[in-house]
Amino acid sequence: MKLDILKVLSNPRRRAFIKVLDGLGGEAHLKEVVRRVVKTEAKEPSSRGTKSVYISLIQNHIPVLERAGIVSYDEVSGTVKLQTLPRNVRLLIEVVEGRDISWSQCYIALGAVSIVLSMILGDLIALAISSCFTITAAIHFREVHYGLTIKKLLRHSRSS
Repeated sequence: MKLDILKVLSNPRRRAFIKVLDGLGGEAHLKEVVRRVVKTEAKEPSSRGTKSVYISLIQNHIPVLERAGIVSYDEVSGTVKLQTLPRNVRLLIEVVEGRDISWSQCYIALGAVSIVLSMILGDLIALAISSCFTITAAIHFREVHYGLTIKKLLRHSRSS
């Protein structure tokens, strides 16, 4: 049974789990992944919080991610392995949580600053390059944050 990837990734703990596992090279012992997920969720991790994360991952999140084909879990060794992560899934988990800014927002800001500096210095070549860079960043921002990628994912999940 194929699960809707958007529903699977709508949970912040699942996204954190995937990010942590990806950062560990795609394969790690579950206890190490749990330890790092707890650090992303709490300023001061506690044993109670760690136990809660571990239980929710074992009972809920890992089975969902396994059914979606995103991870595999070996209960005997305690190892979790990230399966091939589609590009569009990487784009969805790139979106930053909280008050952080995404890479595309950072690139738009850098592009805008370089446009202003190019205009002040009167350098038309730098202005043209800066403008192209900023436009590309804006298109990427739109794709990631406003649905072009999500529309493609929805079409793909309906056809599966």
